[in-house]
Amino acid sequence: MKRILILALWWLASSVCALNPSGFEQFTHFGHVMVRVPVTTEDGEPVWAEYNEQGGHSRLRSLDGKRGVVRSAAEVRAYQAQLAQFRAQYQNAIEILSIDQFRSGGLLTADDRPITGWPNGRSDALVVAIPAKEKRFNDNGRQIDHYFFPVNESTLSSSVGESVTSLFFDEDGNELYRSNDRIGLLTAYHTDSSGEVPDATEYDPPSGLISLNRDSYEVLGPVSGVYIETFGGVGIQSGASDTSGSYVIRGRLSPCPGFSYFPEVDGYARLFYSNFHPRGVPSIPYHLRRRSYNACIGYGAFPPGLDLGGLMAQTAVIGIVAGTPENITTLNYSVGVHMLVGQAYMMGVEVGGQTEYHAEASPQNPYEVKTDYDGDGQLDATQRGAFNAEGLFEANPDGDRYGVFFSASPRSDGQPNITRIVDTAPYIASTGLLKTISEDDFKNTDILVFRESTGELIVERSGLKGDENYVMGDTSVSTGFNYSVAIRSPEDMFSIRAMGAGNFVEFQAKQKVNPDLQAFDADFIRTGERIRVVMINRATGYMGTAITPLTATYTGGDISVYVPPILMGPPNLKVWTTRRFGREGLLANSDDVRRTISNEGAATTNDTVIEVHTEWLDASGYPLPAGLKGRGYTGRVTRQVANDGDVFDSGVKEFAIDPGRQLQKLDFDNNQAYHHYVQVNAQPEGEQNDFSTGDHTGVLRHRPSRYVPVKVPLYDEQSTEFERSRLAQDSSLDSRDITPHFNWVHRPELSFSVIDLTMQEINLQSENEDGTVERINLIDDTAPVINSADDLVELVFQLTTSQYQRITPLEAKREYIFALGDFEVMFNVTPGDDGQQHIVFDNLEHLAELDVEDYLSLSLYLNHDAQNVLWEWGFTTLDVDIDSDNDNGTDEPDRSLPEEAIETTDQHPSKRIRLNMGDINGNDIPDFAEFEYLDAKGEQMNKKFVPFVVEIPTHVPIAKGQLTFVYSGSDPLLVQEANDPAKEGKKIYTPAPGGQRLWRKNADKKRSPKGLQQGGDYLTPNTGFTLEELGYSDNKRVQTLYIEALQRSDFRGARVELVLEYDQ
Repeated sequence: MKRILILALWWLASSVCALNPSGFEQFTHFGHVMVRVPVTTEDGEPVWAEYNEQGGHSRLRSLDGKRGVVRSAAEVRAYQAQLAQFRAQYQNAIEILSIDQFRSGGLLTADDRPITGWPNGRSDALVVAIPAKEKRFNDNGRQIDHYFFPVNESTLSSSVGESVTSLFFDEDGNELYRSNDRIGLLTAYHTDSSGEVPDATEYDPPSGLISLNRDSYEVLGPVSGVYIETFGGVGIQSGASDTSGSYVIRGRLSPCPGFSYFPEVDGYARLFYSNFHPRGVPSIPYHLRRRSYNACIGYGAFPPGLDLGGLMAQTAVIGIVAGTPENITTLNYSVGVHMLVGQAYMMGVEVGGQTEYHAEASPQNPYEVKTDYDGDGQLDATQRGAFNAEGLFEANPDGDRYGVFFSASPRSDGQPNITRIVDTAPYIASTGLLKTISEDDFKNTDILVFRESTGELIVERSGLKGDENYVMGDTSVSTGFNYSVAIRSPEDMFSIRAMGAGNFVEFQAKQKVNPDLQAFDADFIRTGERIRVVMINRATGYMGTAITPLTATYTGGDISVYVPPILMGPPNLKVWTTRRFGREGLLANSDDVRRTISNEGAATTNDTVIEVHTEWLDASGYPLPAGLKGRGYTGRVTRQVANDGDVFDSGVKEFAIDPGRQLQKLDFDNNQAYHHYVQVNAQPEGEQNDFSTGDHTGVLRHRPSRYVPVKVPLYDEQSTEFERSRLAQDSSLDSRDITPHFNWVHRPELSFSVIDLTMQEINLQSENEDGTVERINLIDDTAPVINSADDLVELVFQLTTSQYQRITPLEAKREYIFALGDFEVMFNVTPGDDGQQHIVFDNLEHLAELDVEDYLSLSLYLNHDAQNVLWEWGFTTLDVDIDSDNDNGTDEPDRSLPEEAIETTDQHPSKRIRLNMGDINGNDIPDFAEFEYLDAKGEQMNKKFVPFVVEIPTHVPIAKGQLTFVYSGSDPLLVQEANDPAKEGKKIYTPAPGGQRLWRKNADKKRSPKGLQQGGDYLTPNTGFTLEELGYSDNKRVQTLYIEALQRSDFRGARVELVLEYDQ
């Protein structure tokens, strides 16, 4: 009977929600599997919030329902810097178009040619900046500078202070909100009991122990289909989350009759992420662990004795244990990890063996620059040839120069008007790129993840893991690898991967997470945010990027965030040098000139400054994340100090290469002639930057074993001159505004040489009328004049280059050119030789046939970099225009390019002028003898002289200049008057000796025959008039004067020579 009583009590205890006193116990796990998701309005539109550095947030209700994108303030400032640099480059002459305006077409060049071939730009581009029409000279849009921007014009022109962190833009690019904190989607795991997501001052993680359904919380991001297993009970129990994310798992504990213990039961929610490894499983598990603490108290299973006291004690124990709640535990699995997974490809590179680059030198293809040298609007004919023993030009397909035959004034002897040195076409293919990469170098690839809303670094991982690097597909095309990178919030401390870490800070630190994101109270990355993955191979600098939003966990527990494939190639890193220098002669007091040095070009010891520029952008042309600063590359400027072995100087200047445009002013000793090289290493500044020479052979010999290929400029002379000649046809445009065209191509490094030039003499030689030869050294003349009547110009100079032979060059052969106008003479330079050299220009007649602006110049440059003038000495010319083509009568000349081109040519007679020997008003006084022409009514008659226009160059100071007219003048005050013996009462008038008169006024005005300096209007010959006397001023540099002809002349026999003199 006692035994029956015990059994009855046992079953009675097990039927209530309490522990079983007999020690046969069970456990229950229930809860939700959930993920943080963006909160939406009732109609499913986004909700936005501001997040502080502690992870707290405030809802931005003004943005409720707004669709758009958040951009970092650093990114916007980078766009503004790009636009500011673009404005400066084109002196503010730019246009900003909407993307629709840009893509609709209809854009024209300065001379109204339609432009085609524009790139489309990125899909998110909203506005485009291009040069203004007057600055657009090429009809190929890809050859015209342009910038795409994903923000509108008002944002580009607004001020974004350093305190601003992020900005919100709607889908049309309009800025709706900016914040000193981070703007992002409002995200949450669940609402509170009132159905809201309340604001918080710091990060508020979800509780893993709250019974969400019971407490009226709404789960916002349930994850269904997650398999959950328990360990620690009898056997393995399992279950799965349903569509609401909830689950229930029940199991038994090991019995404890007569004793007690407190078992721990671990639940493991099995998440997973994709695995791209071709020989691996398709997914990799990722477990979250939650633990319940249970009790098994079996003291009620047996009485301490069989007497009544023992039975009563047992009954008391049963009552106590029965009052203890059963093992039912709420365990919520909050997913706090996003696993970035994807693939990256190193294009055109094979893995295995040694790391090798491939390079080839320029093929040295000769060509002749086609342009309009004489400015008549027509391209001038060219022919390749050479000078024979007599100094005459002869056609020769292998000659070292080409003759240019001016279309407006071909020479009667068949010789070219000028000769130029044959040019070498720039080699616009990239060379020095990676061919193969060793496995160790291949693994040396860093993965960096950035937050797009702030530009800050999230996590940085150095090198690939052992299971990530493998070759995908056809190895002759690409080398690739898969990768995975976790981005976590504190909820992931429940993952089994965190078990080895003492705390979350330690866990994050081990993963190389940004220290700002290691604490519990931080602004962690949330679902819906855009992130950018940047890959950089630290051996070669090859890199690639991809942008993707962080997606929520998928059904079944897939935590993968699928990143678009990343194509790694040489970086979009431009490296170039500029030099500033002063000019000489006429231009001695002008502003310094800045010139870009084409790769393997030159600078001089006289340059005032040499600057190295870098511009590092994403492959799309958009800025890279600001957080990449300090994690970029290292550049160095070194010089060559030997011909073999270790050829580079050990004392070098290293500098960081960070995103955007950077400027380095070189402080090296540029008073000596050296070859200089700008080389880039893939490690950040301060790391182990190994620039040591490798075992390269061929053209890459002596270059560093590992280097980053960089984009360098190659001058495109043909394109530049072709556009210049087109522009010159429009007199309203200035062809000198054309920016030199460059091709940007990858090379192993940027190279330039510093040379030392000393110009000792510039001798002008001319023969006087008496046959004597006059020789003048113009080197110190501040207002030198050279014209076509002079016989020759001789240069005496010393040019010293480095004593070392350059490491194998990749571009065109180096040819030094002196040019007088467009006439070129090449000369040889021996490395290290500083001997005196002489150059003679004896074809000065071509100067009068050129289209001249304000001055002509003697200049020195390298043949492959003609825009980069190494030395320039300007001399003056004076622009005098008359109706040379005789199509304007007595109207002013057209001053057109065709008319300019024939002013001094032998084939054209210049202006024909009718002698002023008539009697227009019939008063028996010849017209040359009276100085006002009135009719019978006393009114002025419409009589005209021939006008000519004199324009003073802009560099001439009006207050310090004078102009002399040298001509055969007939003094109007010395007209002889005598009685006519044949006609009583009549007079005979005879002009004074001389063939012309020059006047300030036209014939339809009353003129005083006195000289100008005596208050009259006659310009007496051989007299110096101040420019102010002639009516010139700083605002009026063009004057029209008039010619009266009194004497017949032979063909081109009448001549007026103008002499301009001035002080600086």
